[in-house]
Amino acid sequence: MNPEFDTYAAAYEALLGDPLRDGFGPRDFFHERKIILVRDYFRRLGADPTKCSWLDIGCGQGDLLRAGLRDFGSAIGCDVSREMLEACKGLPVVRQEH
Repeated sequence: MNPEFDTYAAAYEALLGDPLRDGFGPRDFFHERKIILVRDYFRRLGADPTKCSWLDIGCGQGDLLRAGLRDFGSAIGCDVSREMLEACKGLPVVRQEH
């Protein structure tokens, strides 16, 4: 049985489109901002992100993982959708079995 998310993989980019949000800047802007928040959270805990490992659960097509690879000592993504992971070529990802 394929995860429901596999049915969205082909239209993922179109589904993410939001005229209001897109008017503020490219989607990558929001991924970069999320990484800044995650990195700052680690630092507030007294941890150096470059010496930490990060697991991106539900990484989808790897956009956030791609943006954050340089900020962590190691990083890996996982997702239940084989179709979504197809867009993660070159990224450290594993398929999460359910």
